[in-house]
Amino acid sequence: MNSKRALLASVIALLTFYSTASASPKFYSFDAFIQESQNRLNQFGLTQVPNVTSDAAVATALRRKPQQQSARKKERRTLSADITFDASYYYYEEPNFMSDTSDPVFLSLGLRDWDIDKSDSPWHFLYTIEITRGWVKYDGSGTLDKDYYKFRGEVFAGYKIGKFIPIVGLGYRWLYDDSGGLTSSTGALGYDRQSQYLYIPSGAVFEFNEKLKIKGQFNYLLAGMQTSYLSDIAGFSDIENDQTSGWGADITVDYKINEKLSVYSFYRYWDIDKSDISIGTFAGVLLFQAFEPANTTTEVGIGFSYKF
Repeated sequence: MNSKRALLASVIALLTFYSTASASPKFYSFDAFIQESQNRLNQFGLTQVPNVTSDAAVATALRRKPQQQSARKKERRTLSADITFDASYYYYEEPNFMSDTSDPVFLSLGLRDWDIDKSDSPWHFLYTIEITRGWVKYDGSGTLDKDYYKFRGEVFAGYKIGKFIPIVGLGYRWLYDDSGGLTSSTGALGYDRQSQYLYIPSGAVFEFNEKLKIKGQFNYLLAGMQTSYLSDIAGFSDIENDQTSGWGADITVDYKINEKLSVYSFYRYWDIDKSDISIGTFAGVLLFQAFEPANTTTEVGIGFSYKF
């Protein structure tokens, strides 16, 4: 006889005893109740109630099941990440100077963790890492085909409020324009250029339902550095220009196909003001001034993510 049936039998025994003896009701502690039940069961020839020594022991036994369920639930919650792959349109413009356009697309491979249901804690830490290869057509001093290489990394802290989680973090964007050694259609010589942004992304992740998730953020530029490797052209020195003012926006719509696979689309935009002015040299003697013009960057793409 299991403990539940034995305890039920004890209660029946006591009720039977009271009804047959027409005794006045008595009040028992838990231990006295168990002992009295055992005595009455012996009188009826029934199996005794399992030995329970204290109220505390019973309370511990009752608490054990929900604790075990909670532990199993936490075991099922493991840190998860998505591998991402996407193709995008890219357009960079320095008004009245030049433009770079993807030709045909940019391809990106990344790793991200935007899962806001992975733990019971309201605090969450999210991240995005992405590397990109792009094929670009330059239009300015003639036309030119060249390559782009790009890296983007972002980390966030957020506090979950229902299906909504405000986020704030730190981001870094690196881009390399590989034009050195190339010549445009008009004979202009190309040079390599490196662009670096350090910024604060702030926004939110919102889950409309189990399938649809949207992440939006505003990017505040902390510091930008443009390095123009003019030394790729004989006689010139390299130039570095600081950028201190600018902003960006980033919106991603993510749709879950199944537990592992999702499809997403995104829109990213940067608006950077004119840089400071630097002094360069030619042939080690002549001085010239150089600056990075105000510019904008637009990216629109679609991709797939796989959870592992």
